[in-house]
Amino acid sequence: GSVSNYYYRDDGLKIWAAIESFVSNIIQFYYKNEEYIQSDPELQAWVLEIFKEAFKSRKTSGAPSSLKTRAELTKFLTMVIFTCSAQHAAVNSGQYDFGAWIPNIPPAMRRPPPTVKGTVTLEHILETIPPINITCIALSSLWLLSNEAGDR
Repeated sequence: GSVSNYYYRDDGLKIWAAIESFVSNIIQFYYKNEEYIQSDPELQAWVLEIFKEAFKSRKTSGAPSSLKTRAELTKFLTMVIFTCSAQHAAVNSGQYDFGAWIPNIPPAMRRPPPTVKGTVTLEHILETIPPINITCIALSSLWLLSNEAGDR
């Protein structure tokens, strides 16, 4: 069945469709037919490098080692652009808001988590969460991941 009010999916599909439409129009304009795609040495080298380096030449990854059609190129570029923009923002932008309260996602734990509800004391929490230096490193990392670059 369908999950209602699943905004991550619903909004993501709209963004995917917009990117796909844009990419498709550019590809239709730039590559007049499939032969242009197949004979583009830079494009083919780029896709092969991604296949070899990122996917370790594993055919089971589903990643292409070459592109033959405008449809394949559209799908591949849409995936790359979506992943580097909307997906990246969805995954990273909220990390600091959630993770700034270290008990939500402690980067390290010095003691095992409690196993019985209602038995935790402040002393136990302080002995469990990471020391200040580790907390500062984690917070700095979360802050950097959650903010846009300032060079715009």
